[in-house]
Amino acid sequence: MDDERNIQLTVVHPPEEDGNEVRIDLSLIFGYLKRFFVLWLAVAVALGSFVLAVSSWRKNVTYIGDAMALITYTFDEAAKGLAPDGTPLDPAKIQSPNVVEEALNTLQVDLGQIDKVRTNLKVEAVMADESYDRMTLYNNMLAKSTSVNMDLIRSLLSTESNATRYIVSFDYLRAGFSRQEGIDLLNAILDSYRQDFEVTYNYNVALGSSLEVVDYTEYDYAETITIFTNTLDDMETYLNDLKDSDTAGFRSSVTGSTFDDLLLRVSTLRDIDLDQAAAYITGNAVTRNGAEREIAHYEWLIQELTRQKAVQDARLASLTDSIAAYEKDPVIYNGEDVAAADQDGTTDYYDQLIADKLSTQNQISRNMRTIRFYQNEIEILKTDRPATQQAKDRADEFLGEVNEKVNLLLNDVKRTADDYYSKAAFSKTVQVLVPAMAESPSLTSGDMKKNMIIAEGVLLVVYFGAAVIQGIRASNRKAEKDLEQPQTAAEN
Repeated sequence: MDDERNIQLTVVHPPEEDGNEVRIDLSLIFGYLKRFFVLWLAVAVALGSFVLAVSSWRKNVTYIGDAMALITYTFDEAAKGLAPDGTPLDPAKIQSPNVVEEALNTLQVDLGQIDKVRTNLKVEAVMADESYDRMTLYNNMLAKSTSVNMDLIRSLLSTESNATRYIVSFDYLRAGFSRQEGIDLLNAILDSYRQDFEVTYNYNVALGSSLEVVDYTEYDYAETITIFTNTLDDMETYLNDLKDSDTAGFRSSVTGSTFDDLLLRVSTLRDIDLDQAAAYITGNAVTRNGAEREIAHYEWLIQELTRQKAVQDARLASLTDSIAAYEKDPVIYNGEDVAAADQDGTTDYYDQLIADKLSTQNQISRNMRTIRFYQNEIEILKTDRPATQQAKDRADEFLGEVNEKVNLLLNDVKRTADDYYSKAAFSKTVQVLVPAMAESPSLTSGDMKKNMIIAEGVLLVVYFGAAVIQGIRASNRKAEKDLEQPQTAAEN
């Protein structure tokens, strides 16, 4: 028989419920999480918006650095430290009272702030890397070599070594402005300076015309031809200068003309219309004041023009000799031709000689043409063929037609030039390479990001904490009710 086995069952009664125990019901906690979710989400969005708003406010009021902009002078003389009229270039005029006052008026800022604005503006030159490297090279040449032309090197060092770019900064905080106000004000000051620069140096030099000063009908016919000829020659010179400065083939939106179009009209008017009038007047010996008086007057004019031509001939000979004697003197450094004369603008003197020679030749040609015209007119007047009234009337018609066309052309030239300088040439004087800007706290920088995380983190903890606390309280209230129900039943 198997060994007896004693099996003992012990029934252990659970201890009595202690009313101080804390009960946790996860289902109730999750229920409160769902119940509070919408409220938490709404508060989280509102809090995030508040933090972003504060960050944006700080971005405008927090000072990290000055408002700064970069400008450049693009006309040729700027590299030599000269303004367009040949006077020293002074970028500090950005701080001038009239420039700052115009900017304050544009932004409707109290003019009482003008001194604060001016004293907190600063202009600093920026030398290009190429210029810096070039000056370093020449300084090394001066220090290490004794065989180079020292005078030439010194002239190169003083040529085109001036900065053409400048940083303009504005300490808006000390001036009493916010960051955005400082940026707007600096941009307005630069715009005001560009306008003042154009007005001061007036690139669009007015095209003078004898037709606007005198009445051609008060002069004899041949003299009127000279007046028209000089006016057209002046227009041609003016247009050629504009054409040389135009590198983009400017076409005016006002007149629809290019400078080549206007030059063609000048040539046509002078070579056809004016020549026809001159030929008729000369061929018919048309005069207003009588042959003898006009002959004496023309002879005097010829003498004056002959004297002017003699002076111009001497000047032309001198210029020709100077050009022939001019030699480009390249710098030899370490066996290599630096070609400094070509690189650094020392050929400006040579180019000026060429320009002066061409100008003198043109003036000589104009005087010779006028002299020949007067001589021919004298020969016609000496024939004792008085002009008929019909010939005079016809000459007046010719000159009236020429006058009308010249005035129309003159008006088109002026309008085209105004359009060119307002749109094309002005942009090549002072340019704002980088508009005003000022460093500000970034919305994604460490501090801003940290503040956002902390605020949302605290809100998340509050959300979970509220759900847990409410869940635990509900669990304990439920347990208390469960304990009270059996006791009540037993008593009954």
